[in-house]
Amino acid sequence: MRVFVTGATGFVGREIVRHLKQNGHEVIALCRKPADLDVDGVQKVQGDILEPHLWEPQLREAEACVHCIGILRAFPQKGITFEALHYQATLNLVRACGKVGVQRYIHISANGVEKNPTTEYMRSKAKAEQAVRSSSLDWTLLRPSVVYGGSQSKESFVRLLRSNLAKAPIFPYFGKGDYRLAPISTWELAETVKRCLDRPDTKGKIIHVGGDEVYTYKALLHLLIESGGYKTKLFSLPTFLMSTAAGVLGNFDWFPMTKEMLQMLLQGNDLPPQALSQRLLEVPSISFRAWLTHGILEPPSAGVLPEQASQGPTVTRPLQPEEGE
Repeated sequence: MRVFVTGATGFVGREIVRHLKQNGHEVIALCRKPADLDVDGVQKVQGDILEPHLWEPQLREAEACVHCIGILRAFPQKGITFEALHYQATLNLVRACGKVGVQRYIHISANGVEKNPTTEYMRSKAKAEQAVRSSSLDWTLLRPSVVYGGSQSKESFVRLLRSNLAKAPIFPYFGKGDYRLAPISTWELAETVKRCLDRPDTKGKIIHVGGDEVYTYKALLHLLIESGGYKTKLFSLPTFLMSTAAGVLGNFDWFPMTKEMLQMLLQGNDLPPQALSQRLLEVPSISFRAWLTHGILEPPSAGVLPEQASQGPTVTRPLQPEEGE
């Protein structure tokens, strides 16, 4: 299948491009800087998602589209906003797919967007989802939790934490540190995308993507310290102090967290109990602990999964709509 992938040089997009290519798909990769995509054998398209005329001709060649563009923090003074890069970008792509006849569409959203959105990040993600759901496309929405793995040159939540823990003799968690996270690997997310492309019954479904190992934030920090052999000591920082600091300093690039990022962290990122997840697609599970300790980011049988055989997918368990979606 010829698949058009946006955000192809990003932390998630790059791994999806690589995974689809390895599994026999032809990939058309939209990149702001094609030289930054170190994956051979893909068609690279230079363009800005906010300027559809630059990439619509290449989208026309595709049979499916995977939308991976997203940001964790906004810098309005640089023109980097959630409204533009989450909502307007999605609206541009959905309209372009309808215009050129690309019917199959997979959208990378965010776990937690199903709650009442209280941050600009989540509100823009919810608006983007609504644009997708109100379209006539054969869409699938994926809502990943915290994503780890991928390129060491790309910033991520876990990489940022490891970097800070390696340098700091003491490091704070906020409040009790009991907010829960379900880290998911780039391999599992990319494999979920692949299986959604393989399975027609994922059309019109919302699938949450989270790891089997769920950690409180404090436990996750302890695991990072243990696996890295760091000497860092943890201490509890009152939430209101960090919120005040993030509110004042969060607009500066060098400060690691905005007030909104702190708010989302405190809300946790575990999967809703009754949600459809990648487990129903029988995506092999990656151990977050094994990745930290041994760098293992693929299941032992990844190269010989039956779903990768030329006969097509063998998973036939039916998907049921998520309650309340």
